[in-house]
Amino acid sequence: CLVCGDRGTGKHYGIVACEGCKGFFKRSVRKNLHYRCQGNGACPVDKVHRNRCQRCRLNKCLTMGMKKEAVQCERKPITQPTKETSNDVSGECQPRGASLSPTRHSSHPLHQEKQEFEPLTPSSPRSVSSPLRCSPVSSSVACSADPFDAILSSENIQFKLNPPTLGISTGSMEYVYEIATRLLFLTVDWTRNIQAFRTLETSDQLVLLQSSWSDLFMLGVAQCSSSFPLSPLLTLAAVHMEHKEGNEEQKSNGIMQDSNLLDKMMSIKELLFSLERLEMDLVEFAFLKSIVLFNPDCSSLKNPQQVERLQEKAHRALKQYVENRHPNTPERFAKILLRLPATRMLTKRAAEELFFSPLIGAVRIENIMNSIISSSLAM
Repeated sequence: CLVCGDRGTGKHYGIVACEGCKGFFKRSVRKNLHYRCQGNGACPVDKVHRNRCQRCRLNKCLTMGMKKEAVQCERKPITQPTKETSNDVSGECQPRGASLSPTRHSSHPLHQEKQEFEPLTPSSPRSVSSPLRCSPVSSSVACSADPFDAILSSENIQFKLNPPTLGISTGSMEYVYEIATRLLFLTVDWTRNIQAFRTLETSDQLVLLQSSWSDLFMLGVAQCSSSFPLSPLLTLAAVHMEHKEGNEEQKSNGIMQDSNLLDKMMSIKELLFSLERLEMDLVEFAFLKSIVLFNPDCSSLKNPQQVERLQEKAHRALKQYVENRHPNTPERFAKILLRLPATRMLTKRAAEELFFSPLIGAVRIENIMNSIISSSLAM
């Protein structure tokens, strides 16, 4: 379930969801209920806490892509007419399984709780489609539950960078290198937690990571810009540019090889500003990074058709989410996709030298990816 992380039972109102969140959203929309948050509007919504704050739960349903109009258009169950139905002057159809008599099924919270925790047994007539039930494998296999029904789970939406706490000045290069390393490993962990990614062959996982890590890293910098200080890097670039002309020996070493270093840093800054203006949320960033990750044009892929299918799924999911979330700005989807070329302005080599050279030396990030993938399969 993209809302609370419980077992998904299929696609409900536009997204993969569980029976509990499906029923909650249906009741909220049908009865036009308005909830109040007792906290700060950021209450946790998961399997354990989903009943604590109805306001935050409804907001998350909408954020993840549930559509109100899908509830309104749902068919009325075929039942015998009763006296109560004649009193319904709204002309709207009742949702499946809804009570025709308010006296027979109370809207008391205890009744709602019973509905939301209704067990789903193997003999239940509902069809279960849970893409998160496939086990991670290192080769292509056929799986009864299509792992591509939902590209991302609710866990994949989260992307939290924890800054260093060891008294490092945020204006120092040491802080930049430390936060960059954390962001890189957070990005790799994010890809490894995508179920559809883990169903690919190990060699294809490695190819995709080696090809996309710098683009994913740049999107991560944009997403975590509040924790990632660029001013020290801009200062470093300016200092190097000042001394470059008079130091022929340094021209051929390390970061000094990039004559357009300052231009690249300014391009990064412009990218961050453009993404800030769009005010992208966690879901949009997650789907955009999925489009970058699943690149079927990478050379050496054993199964490019499978990767292409995943990218198309991510592309459609982002489009659908943006259209549902921002119906009054139809150009938003195109604007988000147009940000992708800017993420490629910084080459992999330049990214290594700017953010990681003191830590990895002459080692390439692509080689590190191989070790990470191998270690994750051994776990």
